[in-house]
Amino acid sequence: MKFAQHAHLGIVASGVCLASQGYTASISPPVYILGPIQPASIALGEALRTLGYSHVHAADANGQATLGSNTFTELSPCSAANVDLAMQNPGARFILPSKAVACHQQLLGACVTKSPFDLPESHTQAVQHFFAQKRHAHQLLVLNVSATAPSAQAENWVVLCEFLGLGYSIVERLKLWHFPH
Repeated sequence: MKFAQHAHLGIVASGVCLASQGYTASISPPVYILGPIQPASIALGEALRTLGYSHVHAADANGQATLGSNTFTELSPCSAANVDLAMQNPGARFILPSKAVACHQQLLGACVTKSPFDLPESHTQAVQHFFAQKRHAHQLLVLNVSATAPSAQAENWVVLCEFLGLGYSIVERLKLWHFPH
């Protein structure tokens, strides 16, 4: 085992990360942000770019069943296509910013939008139930990206990195304490 080879594996921008033990490389899963472009989705996109993800515009992703690794895009949280994406790509991750657009009907029903900062708890629960019902709850993260307390911002980085399989060591190495907002 050559030490010099392993020392350069920790570059996150390339999408390759070190596992917490054993120094094995892994590819980061594609991420779908469930919500339109808004402050919460923009902040989450900035965080993903910091972790080495590339943005694919939703219009470019519409024709694809799945995104490539180390990429992210935005989707409507009320789209029936989310189920297909989850089933076709079990490695994909879906993130619902807790300040996303409200959907008052069933997840497969019509979407009624309100202010980006007016998300009823029932909508968040509906999205969680929807993924759980399809046995894909492990693919969904609800994240309050608008948290302003320093401890909450730091916790967002920890939760996000663990959800993406990057681990806590990435937070330490990149000194990720202030979450974009």
